[in-house]
Amino acid sequence: MKLDVEGGEWPVLRNLVDSGVHKKVKQIFLEIHAPRVATNLLTGTEEAVSVLDLAEMWQTLHDLEKAGFQMHAARSKSCCDTFAVLKTNPLMGQGDKPKCCFRVVYVNQKLAQSHK
Repeated sequence: MKLDVEGGEWPVLRNLVDSGVHKKVKQIFLEIHAPRVATNLLTGTEEAVSVLDLAEMWQTLHDLEKAGFQMHAARSKSCCDTFAVLKTNPLMGQGDKPKCCFRVVYVNQKLAQSHK
């Protein structure tokens, strides 16, 4: 599965895990964004992303890993002004300059093991 929806990946990933569809997915090629602002779908205005929103994003990745997915590759990508970086970002190595957009490959270890 390839997922590159410019910040819209979070509800898609959350639904993927909550619905159980992830059990049928072998790999996810994902572009992850850490937004500084988001558009309120009800008002159409841009609002700052809260700490709670960011915590929910990281919880989604944690739940994906608990569901059997393991990160196999991560590469940072240049960002636009819409996106910001989290200071404690597990996708960044020591001394890396902050980035807010990452291309990541997750592999479903449960499916990978069943095909051996």
